[in-house]
Amino acid sequence: MWNSGPTPSAWARTPKDCSTRSHATEDAIGKRPGKSSRIGNILDKPTYGNCDPRYPIQIVELDPKSLSLKRDTVTIIKDRERDDPEQVRFSNFRVYEERGTGDFVLLMTKCYSESTPGFPNLPYPSYRYRLSAPG
Repeated sequence: MWNSGPTPSAWARTPKDCSTRSHATEDAIGKRPGKSSRIGNILDKPTYGNCDPRYPIQIVELDPKSLSLKRDTVTIIKDRERDDPEQVRFSNFRVYEERGTGDFVLLMTKCYSESTPGFPNLPYPSYRYRLSAPG
């Protein structure tokens, strides 16, 4: 119902169990009828500072009736590595659906908070991920 007002995102069947926070998200519907996914930074606690942390970046299926996140479908796409600073960011990305295969292609650049030691001389590699839905 469009006129019901905003409600916070929640996990399916356990809305008080965990909140979600996300700086950059994209909803990927694709050609799979009845299947929608959300890509973003899904966290179990509130963000701090300038919306950090922004890792890991994950994909999760949405429940079509409640539009809540299906916890058992969460897949980590990229997480902070041991040598990464705490303020690494996996939030600047774009997603498109590839014709023919229906796969989602995620393009992302590794970024950092402006307050990260060594910024802006840190490496800024770009990543390309192909996300194929099971089944």
